[in-house]
Amino acid sequence: MSLGEQLKSLRQAKQLSQPELAELAGIEQSYLSKLENDKAQPSNDMLRKLIAALEIGLEELLRKLPTTSVQKLASLPDVEQWLNKQNQQQFTQRRNFLLMSSALIVFAITLFFTGYSKLIFSEQQHEYVSEGVVREGEIKTIFDDWPRLLPRGEKDGHKLREQKAIEMTGRRDVEHIRIATWLGNPIEKPVDGGTRYYWYSQMVDQAQPINAWLQVVGIFLFAAGVMGFVIERKLFR
Repeated sequence: MSLGEQLKSLRQAKQLSQPELAELAGIEQSYLSKLENDKAQPSNDMLRKLIAALEIGLEELLRKLPTTSVQKLASLPDVEQWLNKQNQQQFTQRRNFLLMSSALIVFAITLFFTGYSKLIFSEQQHEYVSEGVVREGEIKTIFDDWPRLLPRGEKDGHKLREQKAIEMTGRRDVEHIRIATWLGNPIEKPVDGGTRYYWYSQMVDQAQPINAWLQVVGIFLFAAGVMGFVIERKLFR
C-alpha cells in the first residue's frame, strides 16, 4: 500500500470526504487529491497537518507502509527521526538477542564440562566400613583386636576364647558408607548402645546421574544458543 492509498483508506475510515479532510488539515483539496493518487509528496509540515487531522500518530501511518514507501519519505525530518529511532531499537534488540545467545552457549559449555569432568559431583568415593557398635569402655578396634585382650594363661582360656568369638560374631553388624570428601580415619558416629567407628577401606567409583543430566542439558542449551544466531539472521536482516 502506497502513502496515497494509506491516506485515502484512513480518510474513509474516519468517514471524511476529501473537502472535509482538506479543510481540517488546512490544505487545498486539489493537493490532497494529488497526495492520495501518489502524484505528489507531502512536506514535513504538510505530513504533520494530515496526521493531526486524521487523529493518528506518525508511527501508525508509517508502520502500515511498505519499506519502499517509507524510504521515499526519508528526507522528511520527522520521518528521518522515526527511522533513526527504529534502527536504534532494532540494533539494541539485535545486540541483546546475540548477547543472550552467546551467554546461552557459554552456560551450556560450562554445564557440559562440569558434568563431563565430574569436578563438582565427583564419582570417586571414599568407602568406609564399620564392623559394629563399640560399647563404652572398649577400644575402637575391638572387633579386630579382641583376641589379644583376653587374659593369658587362664585354665579355661580356650573355652573363654570360643565364648568371646561367638559373642563378637553376634555383635558384628557391618555397615558401608561412601562419601566424596575425606573425613579422616576413623569416622565416629554415636549410636544407641555405643559408637560406630567407620574405617577407611578404599576408593570406589560410584556413578552420579546428575553428571549425565548436566551433559544432556548442556548439549540442549548449546543447540538452542546456535539456533539463536540462525534466528537472529532471519529476524533482523
